[in-house]
Amino acid sequence: MHDSGVPIQPDAARIYQKQLEAVQEICAALAAKNDVEELLRETLRVALDTVEADAGSLLLYEPERRRLVFRHVIGKEELIGQEIDPETDLEGRAALVFRTGQAQLTNTNQEHYNPAFDIVTGYHTHTILTVPMKTLGSTPIGVLQVLNKREGEFMQEDVALLEIVASLAATVIANARLAKEAELAAVTRAIGDLGHDIKNALTPIQGIVQTTVEAFLNPMFDELDQIHQALQEQAPALAQRLQNAVEPLKEWIPEAESSVHDSCTDIREMVSEIADYVKGTQSAYFEELSIGEIIKERLKRLQVIARNRQVTLSYEGLEDVPPFRFDRRLVGRALYNLVNNALGAIDAAVRKKQMEMRPFQIVVRTRVVSDEKTPNKTYCRIEVEDDGPGMTEQVRRSLFTSATISTTPGGTGIGTRFVKNVADIHGGRVGVESELGKGARFWLDLPMDAVVQTTPQ
Repeated sequence: MHDSGVPIQPDAARIYQKQLEAVQEICAALAAKNDVEELLRETLRVALDTVEADAGSLLLYEPERRRLVFRHVIGKEELIGQEIDPETDLEGRAALVFRTGQAQLTNTNQEHYNPAFDIVTGYHTHTILTVPMKTLGSTPIGVLQVLNKREGEFMQEDVALLEIVASLAATVIANARLAKEAELAAVTRAIGDLGHDIKNALTPIQGIVQTTVEAFLNPMFDELDQIHQALQEQAPALAQRLQNAVEPLKEWIPEAESSVHDSCTDIREMVSEIADYVKGTQSAYFEELSIGEIIKERLKRLQVIARNRQVTLSYEGLEDVPPFRFDRRLVGRALYNLVNNALGAIDAAVRKKQMEMRPFQIVVRTRVVSDEKTPNKTYCRIEVEDDGPGMTEQVRRSLFTSATISTTPGGTGIGTRFVKNVADIHGGRVGVESELGKGARFWLDLPMDAVVQTTPQ
């Protein structure tokens, strides 16, 4: 027995051979992967195979939020997306290993163990082997944890094997991230050039619409009004026909002109937001505003789309929240994304015949809520609730993370990640409740007394 109580196999040659095989397998498995998510998934699979573990998790550290996040899980998949605060979690093995950079082997029957995750998942953990994911002399980028050896118990040779896997994976992931950053830099430059061209292309569109309305349509309407007035005495029936034909267009033109102007503004903002998203930055300008007015202003263009899809877009409680400080552009875009996503999900479900065409509902509501831990701290809660197709638990857990799974054809998941960024910028919170086939409810909490940050990413 070793001083630590962990049994050691005496066959050094066999152990060395197994280590070499582990190195070969992890190198072969990771060499063909370029995508970071695939690297993480393959790392966890190889880790479990190497030490013959029953289940395991790979957690990566997000420095901006100071959280360890379950990125990939085998055996306890419901943990994906859950977070650990390594600074305050004094009981968890993952937090301890991340802080110290030292591997830990734990027997839950003999040592103190926090069973919180077992309670959540219903999985019974007997032994835990946790190692840091780090390169030589560096700080950990995450934690690799495996549970319950299939036969017997984890031994010191398993610790050494898993450390090899974790170290090699950390190196490959770090290199993949550097390559990704180089790609993003090139994409950012390309987006900057493309964005400049798009903005230039929008200017004549607005100019043409404005000229058409002011130089042609308005004078035409004035002339038709004069003709209508002249016909009222001589041919009232003809005058009425003329009015019936002209009035709908006359009423629609201001809305169409406003929609084109607002859409061009939206496109300019979206180009800037895409560039910010790729660069990992987001600027913000805070002012005291009425959230109800911003919601109505930013969502009015979606009302037409909603009506065409038999969706009623309604509001609740918009007058119940007093003005507070927030960025109108970012919050407006976040809500636009959430409502537009709901419309897209409903439309896709009907097209795929997953749901029958019927009148649908999307409700946007606002109210003031208090923080459970700090009662004096208040938030403006904005909810977007629909009775559409809902989502699976896997999709729900992935939302607001870099591993977001889009359920809309052609979707990228960027919209919900943008909503998360907006929440972070405001020092707020975001969440979702959903059940497949029973709709979804997204919520965004914005502090009403926030000390905001300008570059959260």
